[in-house]
Amino acid sequence: MKSLLVPMSYTPDQEACIKKAVELSGSDITVLSYVNGTVPFGSSPFPSLICNGQEQLLGFLADTEGLILVSPDFSVLYRLSLGDCPDDLSQCILRALLWGVKVWILVDYEIPKFMRDTFFGKLNDTFDALRSLGIVIDTFGGERRNAKPLAIVTESDVITAGKLGRDTIVCTEKAIVTPLAVDVSKDMRIRIVRSREC
Repeated sequence: MKSLLVPMSYTPDQEACIKKAVELSGSDITVLSYVNGTVPFGSSPFPSLICNGQEQLLGFLADTEGLILVSPDFSVLYRLSLGDCPDDLSQCILRALLWGVKVWILVDYEIPKFMRDTFFGKLNDTFDALRSLGIVIDTFGGERRNAKPLAIVTESDVITAGKLGRDTIVCTEKAIVTPLAVDVSKDMRIRIVRSREC
């Protein structure tokens, strides 16, 4: 098996999740239900396994190239970012990183902009810490949520888009686009598109 997909909580848009997982790691995916930490994924085109403990999970991880964690809750993300892993699944995730297994975390929401001293700021700090461990954070299903075009585009918006693997930023027709955002978007090959439908 090339990659293990581990659903960690309710996945509202399984079709979008499957599409993103295939886009990231190819179609050789096995869905893993971990007795002490995951919820059933429902129907999927992939084979599935049930894991009954840490030793069995480590055995699966030893034979895989990628680990895709779907919709982990905020407390799991935060503890992982600190290396504080009291449960078997979290310990195995860190062990997988040390073994060189590629780890992706897929979330079903747009990653909020940085807002100092708020929950969103802490969440961004957590995602940055996870990225520094080599974990790739990505989103799925956001297209259905009709994200509003930006009224201001800054360097930070462009860098965030790059981290999320996006190649386009949509802004309003009269949006303010900073010169630094334009320069960075050219360097990162990210298009800034003005929308007239705003």
